[in-house]
Amino acid sequence: MTGADFDVLVIGAGPAGLSAAVAAAENGARVLLVDENADPGGQIWRKDLLDEGKKRKRDLVRRANDAGVETAFSSRISVVLDQSCAILDSDAGTRRIEFGRAVIATGARELMLPFPGWTFPNVFGIGGLQALVKSGFDVAGKRIAISGTGPLLPAVGSFLKKRGARIVIVAEQATSFSLVRFAASMVSQPRKLLQARDYLFGRNAVTIKPNRFIRSVRRDGSELVLNFGPSGGIDELRCDILATGFHLVPNTDVAMAFGCEIRNGRVVTDDFQETSVKGIYAAGEPTGISGVEGALAEGTIAGFAASGAHEMAEPLFRKRDRETAFGGKLDLAFMLRPELRELAEKDTIICRCEDVKFEQLRNRTTWREAKLLTRCGMGPCQGRICGPAYAFLFNQEVLEQRNPIQPLACGEIAKGS
Repeated sequence: MTGADFDVLVIGAGPAGLSAAVAAAENGARVLLVDENADPGGQIWRKDLLDEGKKRKRDLVRRANDAGVETAFSSRISVVLDQSCAILDSDAGTRRIEFGRAVIATGARELMLPFPGWTFPNVFGIGGLQALVKSGFDVAGKRIAISGTGPLLPAVGSFLKKRGARIVIVAEQATSFSLVRFAASMVSQPRKLLQARDYLFGRNAVTIKPNRFIRSVRRDGSELVLNFGPSGGIDELRCDILATGFHLVPNTDVAMAFGCEIRNGRVVTDDFQETSVKGIYAAGEPTGISGVEGALAEGTIAGFAASGAHEMAEPLFRKRDRETAFGGKLDLAFMLRPELRELAEKDTIICRCEDVKFEQLRNRTTWREAKLLTRCGMGPCQGRICGPAYAFLFNQEVLEQRNPIQPLACGEIAKGS
């Protein structure tokens, strides 16, 4: 289709990226699929999948192979040179690639909010703990508390219970009213109701305690002692491990490097998933959190559009829009309560990479000022953890991404460019 190395570059091999690569390749495009993990599937389709997830992943991977999709796993786009050229980095070194169009399907990461004790050993991000357990971390017999917000809480709780953990609490910051209203809105989506039923009433079900959140954590020997809010009800609990997470945040760093418009923390796209930059598309969580079905629909639309088959994408609009509406219901049901902004104390660490404390950030007027005067967000994670927390705590926009997107030696940048 073009004189470039590839017609379509797909960044991210989760459900959205896989479906985009398949749609484009089956429409005759030369496709390169890049992912920093060693295997396709993203976080949602890692190991230990249920049978349905295994089948869907296997089918997409088979179709990608049959359609001739070239893959680059354990690799990442480190530098965006322009809208048709980037530097690909892997253990084997750097490589300059040219492409006609690109689909950004970089997924999401969990939102971590700081509270006293959140940096203690054995305090994990909920998705991070799940990934560790899938990779062999043994939780059998461990007392695990789960706290935060969102549908990931009962899902991970059920998963950990299946692995032998003792779940002492699943504390959800949303109110009972919000959860009931959310459940009622799901009547028209039976697949999601069945999934929720398994997590809440199945063999490895967990019980959610709504209107509860961690105020602070202290250590007592090898135990974690959790203090809960708001006042009343549960006061303290002891556990071996705390898993916490406050829903998900779209990964927009690659989109920002391409110069795409970001609004309310999400990549802005049109009906065909094209961003504000011509020829650059986005699909899945970068455009908003709406689950696997939404990611698959958006990825397929983007893949068809990027390969010029707009007429094949149009029939999927209705499904995509339905799943996007589900994402809006998620946002409403699990909206963060304002009390969470008040948990951090003056010596609570906000930026773990650079050891920046809440007191150092409290009077900063912009994210840029915070970075320049405190080095917040300038460590190895490049603000991926502290940036969203800062945005929530101080109600400030965090929109800044420069090359390289990932750490890269200057010599490698010079070779690739």
